[in-house]
Amino acid sequence: MRASNLFKQYRKGINPPYVRRDIFAIFVTIVALVSLPVLIYSTIFYAEEFKPNLSISADNNLQVPVLVLSYFPTTDGVNLDTSITGYGSSIVNVRNKVAQININLSNALESGSTYHGYNDPGATPALDYSIYEAKEFLEPIPQQSEIPKHADNYKIFSDPTIGVADICDYVDNAGVKEVWIWMYHTANTTPIESNMAMGTISSQYWNFASYGDVSNSAQRDDVPVCNKSYTVYDYNYSRSTPEAMENHGHQIERMMGFIDGGLFFTKFVGPLFSQTGDRHCGNAHNPPNAQFEYNRNNLNFVDTDCQDWNPDLDGQISSINCQTWGCTTVGWMTWWMQNMPGKDNPLTYNGGPMRNWWEFIGDFDAALTLGKTFTLNISSPTVSITFPINNQNVSGTINIQADAQDDVGIDRVEFYIDGQLVGSDASLPYSYSWDTNIVSNGPHMILAKAFDVSGNVGTSISLATSVDNGSSGNPADINNDGNVDVTDLSIFLSNWNTSDATADINSDGTVDIFDLSILLSNWTG
Repeated sequence: MRASNLFKQYRKGINPPYVRRDIFAIFVTIVALVSLPVLIYSTIFYAEEFKPNLSISADNNLQVPVLVLSYFPTTDGVNLDTSITGYGSSIVNVRNKVAQININLSNALESGSTYHGYNDPGATPALDYSIYEAKEFLEPIPQQSEIPKHADNYKIFSDPTIGVADICDYVDNAGVKEVWIWMYHTANTTPIESNMAMGTISSQYWNFASYGDVSNSAQRDDVPVCNKSYTVYDYNYSRSTPEAMENHGHQIERMMGFIDGGLFFTKFVGPLFSQTGDRHCGNAHNPPNAQFEYNRNNLNFVDTDCQDWNPDLDGQISSINCQTWGCTTVGWMTWWMQNMPGKDNPLTYNGGPMRNWWEFIGDFDAALTLGKTFTLNISSPTVSITFPINNQNVSGTINIQADAQDDVGIDRVEFYIDGQLVGSDASLPYSYSWDTNIVSNGPHMILAKAFDVSGNVGTSISLATSVDNGSSGNPADINNDGNVDVTDLSIFLSNWNTSDATADINSDGTVDIFDLSILLSNWTG
C-alpha cells in the first residue's frame, strides 16, 4: 500500500476527520512549539546576562576577572529616570544593551591582545577577560562631595547597598583586575574614563607619596588602595562599544607610557597628523593616515612600518588606509593594539628580548616584579663574599656576608660550604651564620649564588678559609686527639641515648642520630 494511503488510514483510524476548529487548535499548538524554544533560550540568555562567559579560547593567557557595577536610577521600576540620566530607556533595554556591550568589549580587548592577529591565524590572545560578578542598582550613582561631577568610589567600594562591601576583598582575594562601572553622563555627573589604584606591593613605583595612579584621569587619591593594583573604567550607557573601547585605549597609552614613554610615544606612536616625520602606529585617536582627530575612516593611503614595527624602526614599509582595519573605531583600536609587541613576539630591545606588553595590563604587579621595562631581563646578578676574606683563618661562629646587585632585583642569595648548600637569605644584608665547630679543622671553601627575580643566577668566586678551633675545637673529636675516628665512634656509641655532655656533639641534651650525623660528616679515619 502506498505511504499516502497508509497515512490516510492512520488518520481515519486514530483521529476523526479534522474540522475548522481542529485546524485552529493545531495552528496554535504549532506556534507554541516553535515559540517555546525561543522563550527558553531568551530566559537562559537573560539569566546569563549578569555573569556571561566572555572569554575566548587562548593558550597561556593572562586572566582578567572583571567586577561590573551598573546604575539604573528609576522612579517606577520600569524606566530610567531621565531627569537624572538624561537618557530615555526602559531598564530591560538598557540592561540588555550593557550586557551586549560587555561581551563585545571583552571580545575586542582579547582580540586586540593577539599579536599580529589580523594576519596570523595561529596567534592567540595574551588576555582572557571574564565577568567575575555583576551587580545592578536602581538608584543614582553616589557622587563625591569635593568633586560633585564624579563618582564617589570610596563609598561605592565600601558600601554593599550601593556598591560592594570591600573592593580590596575582590582585588586581593578574588583576583579582580578591573571594575567596569556603567552610568550616565550629564551636566551634573561626569564619568572618568579610567582610574587606577596601584597596590601597596608595587609601592616602590608609586608616582605620589601615598598612592600610585597611572590612568587617564586627574590622577588623584580618589579610589581605595589595596595590596594589589586594579583599574576602574566609567562607561556611559547612552553610548556604545566604540566609546568603551576608547577608554581602554587611553589607559593603554598611559600604562605603556609609564613603563617606557620614550619607546612607546616616540617610536611606537610616532608623529601624528599635525607633526612631520615617518609614520609609525599612531595613537588611540589617530591612525597613521589621520588628517584630523578621530579620523579613523580615512581612505587616503599612507606609508608606515606599523605592520612590521620594531624598536629599531627598520621594519618593512607598507601602504595602508582605513580599509586595513575596516574603517570603524573598534576595528582601528583592535588593529592598533594587535601591532603592540605581544605574546611570542620575536623583537629585541636594549640588548634583550622584548617583553609581552600585555603583561602590564593582565597583571601589573607581577609584571613590575620583573622590572619597569619592556626588555626581558637576561643578565645575571653579581655577587661577592665580603666576609670572610680569602685565606682567612676562622673559628667559632661567624657570619658569612655577601653583596649582590642586579638591574631588576635580587630574589635570594644562597650560601655553600664545600659545595653543599647550607642556607639562603632573601633580604639585606645577605648573610649566613656558620658554626665552624661542627666541621673539621683545616681548609674549607665558601661560595655564594645570587638569584634575581627573573631566575637568572650569578655565582661568586670561591673563597678559601681555614678553620682553627684548636685540638678540642671540633666537638666530633670526642677524645680530643685531633682526629675523628673509630675511637671517637666507640665512645659515642657507649653513650647512646644518654645526656653525656662529651658525646652530645650538638649539645641538645641527647646523644642520638643527629650527633652521629655530625660525627660521620667530620670523619677523618
